[in-house]
Amino acid sequence: MSAPVRRVLYIVDHLGLGGAQSSLVDTLPRLREHGYEPVVLALHKLGDAADSLRDAGVPVQSLGTSAVTLPFSLGRAVGQARALKASLVDAHLCVSSALGAHVARRLGLPLVVHVHNQVSSEDVLRRWFLRQGFRAASAAVCVSRAVADSVRMFMPGASMRVVTIYNPFDWSALDRPGGVDARVEWGIGADEGVVVFAGRLAYQKGLDVLLSAWANLLRNRRARLLILGDGPLRARLEARARSLGLAASVIFAGYRTNVPAIVRTCDVFVLSSRFEGLPVAVAEAMAVGVPVVASAVGGVPEIVTPEVTGLLVPPEDPDALSAALSRILDDEDLRRRLSEAARARVQQLFSRDGSVRDLADLYSHILSGASGPVDAFGD
Repeated sequence: MSAPVRRVLYIVDHLGLGGAQSSLVDTLPRLREHGYEPVVLALHKLGDAADSLRDAGVPVQSLGTSAVTLPFSLGRAVGQARALKASLVDAHLCVSSALGAHVARRLGLPLVVHVHNQVSSEDVLRRWFLRQGFRAASAAVCVSRAVADSVRMFMPGASMRVVTIYNPFDWSALDRPGGVDARVEWGIGADEGVVVFAGRLAYQKGLDVLLSAWANLLRNRRARLLILGDGPLRARLEARARSLGLAASVIFAGYRTNVPAIVRTCDVFVLSSRFEGLPVAVAEAMAVGVPVVASAVGGVPEIVTPEVTGLLVPPEDPDALSAALSRILDDEDLRRRLSEAARARVQQLFSRDGSVRDLADLYSHILSGASGPVDAFGD
């Protein structure tokens, strides 16, 4: 007789753009193969990730609340969770960690907290939300070893397991030809280098630093900077680009669904972040054979080895960033060597099936009441 299917309630702040949301889309449909039925409860904002989950047959509900109104929605959240008859709660992002703790305590369920950024990078209120989650959690699942270390420093002596499980990768999707060429789509000349960024246009990503670096770089060359993504700082960044005289060389392309296909046709991928957990966009660029220049923050050095699989620079240092971009654009042999090693590195580290299996094993470990070693789950 097969084991009964166990329902897992995933609580997430929102289902708009973001790495946490992408990881849910990649992970949840495949958990059924391991005997787990996922159901998602978002605090607010059902966006593209909600559509992708529903298309894959994962039920999605919205609580219609926010961090400000959350205290008035606790009872409704517990009611929705009770009706779903879950066996375990898995919370993603800060506010949901606190809500997950409340729901898990009220219903007597084990709690897993997924951590997508270093705790030290969060503001005081978000750290408070995380602390509530950690106090109730059986385990914290971290997207990189750097994030795991930050959790241990934040909660020394905590009884919860702290494990690292890298985000899953669908290699077949990355390897499919995309039918798009950045140079053709945006009218970029053959004599111009193409540098691409993909991500949310928010403070974390340091795009103001990138624009300053870009202004330095253009003193000595012709090149185009392609910015894929959207976010709260888009209008401010577009104004900043105009004020620096960069309007003709910086393309704000907005949100795109075929990011890896576009990145594949560019010369260099750049990440100028102030802090990170483990950025999926960097790993995707490496996977499609595009060399990376990135800030040495969070889990980035776990996948980008300087001078081997990419170039690393200090965060918030436009001069260093400009110099690294100039160097890699000038050296075709360097780009080829880095990209070949980078693809091999991410193939070694990332496995969609392995990540999903590790998560399912952790759930089973918790639900069985076992107390085995943490390194059984990859840390």
